[in-house]
Amino acid sequence: MEKVVRLPKTVASEADGEAYSYDLHFPEWQGVNALGRSTRKVILQSALSILVEDGYKELTMRQVALRCGVKFGNLTYHYPTWNDLINDLIGAVIGYYEKELDSLEFGKKKNPVENLEVYIKMMYENLHHKTQTRLLPELWTLSNRNECAAQRVAELYVRGVQLLTGIIEQIRPDLERTQCEALATFMSSSFEGMLIFAGLGKPYQNWAPTFGRLSVAFYTEFVQTVPASLIGTLPEHGAGYPRPVELVVSEANAAPVAAPAKRRVRGAAKEAGQAQA
Repeated sequence: MEKVVRLPKTVASEADGEAYSYDLHFPEWQGVNALGRSTRKVILQSALSILVEDGYKELTMRQVALRCGVKFGNLTYHYPTWNDLINDLIGAVIGYYEKELDSLEFGKKKNPVENLEVYIKMMYENLHHKTQTRLLPELWTLSNRNECAAQRVAELYVRGVQLLTGIIEQIRPDLERTQCEALATFMSSSFEGMLIFAGLGKPYQNWAPTFGRLSVAFYTEFVQTVPASLIGTLPEHGAGYPRPVELVVSEANAAPVAAPAKRRVRGAAKEAGQAQA
């Protein structure tokens, strides 16, 4: 029986002989039949498995085909290029985190400071999970080498910053929106940096619970007391980085890949094989 491994959970190897899949949030893929959707899910789960377990250098079209047991020609029928595959893969990851962020226990009985505590604790709980610890650094590396990946990874982080900005706005109504966004981005960079130092298998992983408690105590106090004058007036965002107030991540962001004509597929397959083999 297949076991579903939710993204933040520890990813088990297949050494025990059981099959594992990843809990991704797939796009609708309009115009693709049930068999095609099933094939694409297997392809994306296999691609994620390679990224987490072996690193981005092994994430080639041929390796994905081998991992999922799909013929190379069939793979390029669904994903003519490596960029098409990466776009859908990161889109499925973004969709998963969208669901996770939306499911956070932000209830009416909790005040904004308690909601901030929930958010910070979630960030530190993810340090214990193999997929989280390995996936995000690999996505960072991909984004430094591929424009398509860079845009999709930016969408992923902007969504988290957007949620955190909203919490801070409730705590500090005296601050401007951009100032709350600056605090959220500053805090998010600290949380992500902990993956390098205290993530699973990292030198300070045993200190992660302590770091988590320190972060909750420090940032809840920090957000409530930091002077607006210390943040100051902020310039515009860096070029090419989407603004949290403008971005709405949804299934529509992961554009469906139409089934191409056979002649086009053969050409694309040859090109992909030369570029990514």
